[in-house]
Amino acid sequence: MARPTISLKIDPKALRAAIDARKMSMTDLATALGVERATLHGWVSKGSIPPNRLSSLARSLSLTGAEVESFKPRKQIDVRFRTLRNLEVETGIVNQVTDLARTVFRLEEHFGAPHIDSYKKLPKVGYEHPRNVAEFLLKQFQLPSYPLSLEQLTRALLVRGIPVVFLPFWEEVRAAKVKAFTAYQDRLGLIFIDSNSAFEDVPWLIIHELTHIVKNDGGHVTAAEEKFCNQVAIEVCTPSEFFDSRKDELRNLLTGVSLPAAVNIVREIADLLGASFRGVVLRAKDAGIFDSKSGVCRYLMTAARNSESRRVLISDLICPKNTDDACDWDALLKDPSKGYLMHLQALVRDGLFQGKISQGKAAEMLGIDESVIAALYERWMPAEDDSAPL
Repeated sequence: MARPTISLKIDPKALRAAIDARKMSMTDLATALGVERATLHGWVSKGSIPPNRLSSLARSLSLTGAEVESFKPRKQIDVRFRTLRNLEVETGIVNQVTDLARTVFRLEEHFGAPHIDSYKKLPKVGYEHPRNVAEFLLKQFQLPSYPLSLEQLTRALLVRGIPVVFLPFWEEVRAAKVKAFTAYQDRLGLIFIDSNSAFEDVPWLIIHELTHIVKNDGGHVTAAEEKFCNQVAIEVCTPSEFFDSRKDELRNLLTGVSLPAAVNIVREIADLLGASFRGVVLRAKDAGIFDSKSGVCRYLMTAARNSESRRVLISDLICPKNTDDACDWDALLKDPSKGYLMHLQALVRDGLFQGKISQGKAAEMLGIDESVIAALYERWMPAEDDSAPL
């Protein structure tokens, strides 16, 4: 009985482009590979090649590691956006972020295999009530009802194979009011968060995107689905049980003191829950602790708006003040206390080491100048032990 022929699927357009770029004829390349021209033509036309021939093909065409990776057929990527007021996103922006997600997925395949295996074991949730989904998430990821810290949340998701990626969104993406998005590939999920987001708002954004992942039924994201994900995020970050069981106590606290004192009480509650100031005010209003037209509610919402410019951003924590200084970047990337925010930087570092991405692509992904990446690359390359940066 004949043994089955094993072949490696490749993107025929990418292979043809590489051959044409080197101005090499099919006959010359076939000769260099030691095969008949018809055999090479079959590989290109059918989009498959014997695995043991890929390395000789790479040598014959002087291909980089990134070019070899580009030969792999592109898998379908589904991107779902979290935008302000659920606005539609233009096709050009969708294509931009899809390309970014594809690069990160490719790096995950090389350097995040344990996480990918964990994700495949994640059950799909079927609950239809936001509170039930919130309870499911807390149990599934072994999270406390409160306080919910960002570090605790991102590490819990990474253990289960759902990395959270922080990066500066491009101006066009931010102009479209995109705050976060989730990307899927073969049921694998990644959560992308704009690093220009306020630190205290990020747990809410992550839970919103996580709900998309565990309830992913495919297809276009509807306004109803976005609203449901919002409700789950609200329930996790500001548990209704906390407010319902303390309604009278909280009402007396917030309405029986001066308005500045009420602000301090809300801040204490936010710290206790690990939630945002604005989130606590909105939940207290929804719980009937005070009326939306009351003086205390209006004062607290004004205080929330006035504090916007003073809030700590994720970018404040993962970018040095001098973004053009490679030394500052190097020191930041070696800081173990920032590791939970820098999964992307870890992938980019490993991708550069292994030739999976170019310095230009790395600079684009991290939102820094290519000259800084070049300087970092020279610093990192000599390191061969565990002391290397992230």
